[in-house]
Amino acid sequence: MNNFKELNKEQNYLAIKFDGDAVADNSISINSFITTLVGLEKLSYKTVENLYGKKCKVELKVKALKPGSFIIDLLVTCAEPARIIVENIVSVIELGKFLMGKNMVAQTPHESDNYKTYITNCNGQIQVFNNSTVNIWNDGVARSALDKATSPLDGEGVNNISITSPTKASSISKSERDYFVNKQDEVINENESNVILEIFELSLSGNNKKWRFSDGEVEFSANIEDNDFLDGVKNQIYSFKNGTQLDVVLRTVQKKGAKIKTERTIIEVKKVIYPE
Repeated sequence: MNNFKELNKEQNYLAIKFDGDAVADNSISINSFITTLVGLEKLSYKTVENLYGKKCKVELKVKALKPGSFIIDLLVTCAEPARIIVENIVSVIELGKFLMGKNMVAQTPHESDNYKTYITNCNGQIQVFNNSTVNIWNDGVARSALDKATSPLDGEGVNNISITSPTKASSISKSERDYFVNKQDEVINENESNVILEIFELSLSGNNKKWRFSDGEVEFSANIEDNDFLDGVKNQIYSFKNGTQLDVVLRTVQKKGAKIKTERTIIEVKKVIYPE
């Protein structure tokens, strides 16, 4: 806990407010608060990961609890401003509302700002969003978190949830709830582990998607998110031969749709191990 305070003393908040009959007569279930808080917690984790990588951590603390609302502080362990995190969380909600539960029709790079993208929705409307906001929206775990955070709108007595940061605000009405129902495959298991993998196929150009590995039992494809390692491959810092292994942090995600599927991603390459 001390790490959060020492490494970044800036604390930025999100204020969450419920509206509806259940709030008016003080009959709203505490479970509604907990469900939204858990969803926002996971969304915060994925937002930080997309913005700053795995080494930056975030912690949520409930600062105030009032009838129908609560305020949470976000504390981060890196030098990056927490303000950017809370702004992205609100922006992701705005993107979800803009898309109205449908897929993006088009995604076009901004002509003068490499950090922004034109998004076209199903009605042909065009709006500009930060690339980071789009990446978070496209993250399956983040989408599941949004689904959970807005799920109290499915019940009786809650008609609206508003989320406010120091600089931005958004709200989701009961009629907009369906925009955030995760229609992607449901994430049923996610874990990270330190493993040794033998390289079967690789990309010497530094492409992160053309790698195959074996853990000694199963051969599989895995994307690589360690840009330092990929740059080293591209710049020929490493030499690869038959039997070369990688000591890595591997994220494994199981999803359930029409069938169960497993996605593997290498988060960090800790060491390249050459055969003797």
